[in-house]
Amino acid sequence: MFDEGAMDEVNVLLSQYGAASGFRLFLIVDTNPLLSTDTISNHTECSLSGYIPRVYAWSDIAFSVASGVVTWTLSPFVNTFAAYAGGTTIYGYIVKNELNGKLIWGELLPAPYVVPAGGGSLTLNIVRTSGQCA
Repeated sequence: MFDEGAMDEVNVLLSQYGAASGFRLFLIVDTNPLLSTDTISNHTECSLSGYIPRVYAWSDIAFSVASGVVTWTLSPFVNTFAAYAGGTTIYGYIVKNELNGKLIWGELLPAPYVVPAGGGSLTLNIVRTSGQCA
């Protein structure tokens, strides 16, 4: 089935965020609420040794359409943290557009991830849906 409305939404996403741009996913270590009016300065990015934010290209995102809903599935985010003194918790992540610096979305983790003092690994499998298309 071809869903023209959903494909229109994908085209809007491409034009809004720039076909050549990437998306940067970064982990947040604050408990500030995630609001639609947020900027990068509203949150604190993880700074642990071994932490590397992930930049996604469009080729790292799989799109699918079902019943007028666009689903984007990002390649897994995997990060391995080095040993440190302890006491850091990852509460969520934010994704921003690398082209214009705007925040696209963010989510709190289902359960905060307390990074072990001996180091640890965090894997996020991110699937996002965009509302019903006409």
